[in-house]
Amino acid sequence: MKRSTVILWAVCVSFVLTSCKPKLKDCRGLVTQVEFNQDTLKSMKVQTADGELVFNLKDVRFNEGIMMKNDSVIVNYIRGRHDTLKALVVTVLPKPAHYIDIKKDTTKELLTSPLPVDSIVKKNK
Repeated sequence: MKRSTVILWAVCVSFVLTSCKPKLKDCRGLVTQVEFNQDTLKSMKVQTADGELVFNLKDVRFNEGIMMKNDSVIVNYIRGRHDTLKALVVTVLPKPAHYIDIKKDTTKELLTSPLPVDSIVKKNK
């Protein structure tokens, strides 16, 4: 009888210890605000489909660089204190490049003129 109660207690304790671990969650959204102090990132707000979430950035790892305002991110997080969530990994999603097609417009007046080629060559020598 004593042996079975010891085994029962061991099983109960193992369930309690394993169920207390925080569950890892992830979300995808747009960074609306980044709070920092000098060179240390403190927190960020991310707008998701469910609303705005505030993440604590202490001990966070970054993939694909550091996020800035208006960047799309995927955040892996766990519950933090109060209303703040603790970010563990922040992945910045790449933005498509913006190309500017510069064409010479001869219909408008030239406001600034380029330097003559001779003056550029003389400065480089």
